[in-house]
Amino acid sequence: MEATSGLRRCELAGARRDGLDLDAGTLTIETTRVVVDGKVVESDGKTENAQRTLALDPFTLAALTRHVEMLDQEAKESGADYQDHGLLFCRENGKPPHPDTIIRRFKRLAQKAGLPDIDLHDVRHSYATAGRDAKIDWKALSKRIGHSDVAFTMKQYVQADLEADRQVRQPSRI
Repeated sequence: MEATSGLRRCELAGARRDGLDLDAGTLTIETTRVVVDGKVVESDGKTENAQRTLALDPFTLAALTRHVEMLDQEAKESGADYQDHGLLFCRENGKPPHPDTIIRRFKRLAQKAGLPDIDLHDVRHSYATAGRDAKIDWKALSKRIGHSDVAFTMKQYVQADLEADRQVRQPSRI
């Protein structure tokens, strides 16, 4: 989800099953789970644009469909021991993971896959950078990643590069 949507860790930790609409291909983010003084706290998001509905691409939608099927199977196998908190991303018994667990798991999986050592939040930045490189409208990109201000998004992701410079160079004089 981080790589295909640019969601923050706190948004992943707070994503709810009832916010996922597989038929419409959307995920609504309303609640986040953040760490404050070592304790997990539910919040309504970092910015005014944090609460939003995202259109899901076919790859992510297919992965989430399989994920929901897995959650249903785990709940069935756990029976009365299942702790249904309504979260989209939870432990096998339904219990919410600590948001820091998401980071540790990402690190383990990335290392196992032979990927360079990067932080989970860097994946979010990669998503936004790829959006910028794909010429996605700044306002749409800013809204999708939950920034409250387009100017902030532009400041974060406009980086001087040679190809961009070539696109705006002065035309030759005749």
